[in-house]
Amino acid sequence: MSMALDGFIEDADGRVDELFEWYTAGPVATETANADIPLSQTAEDAEYFEDTVRTLGALITGRRLFDVAAGWNGAHPTGVPVFVVTHRVPSPQEWPHQDAPFTFVTDGVTSAVAQAKDVAGDKDVVIASPSITRQALDAGG
Repeated sequence: MSMALDGFIEDADGRVDELFEWYTAGPVATETANADIPLSQTAEDAEYFEDTVRTLGALITGRRLFDVAAGWNGAHPTGVPVFVVTHRVPSPQEWPHQDAPFTFVTDGVTSAVAQAKDVAGDKDVVIASPSITRQALDAGG
């Protein structure tokens, strides 16, 4: 997740264009695990992104980001298992990617963190949602 030093994540209309511009602001084509989401970064940003992805074992997100991103069409750009904290699991009609490595966690952030850590092994777990990050911090972990 990207966040400005002043805490900016999205504008009043929910757009994140300015904050995530670094994904597409350079000449270096960076492959992702989702062919529908190509990146074009500076050499430094591409190296940082690739180094970060190599250390990832799982990602936790909230339902809002999942919905805004349309579930990344079943393939998160990092290629790691995704744990979506939600109050309601989407139906097969809403989520046609039943075989995608996405787990819908309905019993809270603590459970999502435990499941993600289990899957990630010795790799990092990333939380890509401001609300879920706050909930994890409040829960102590």
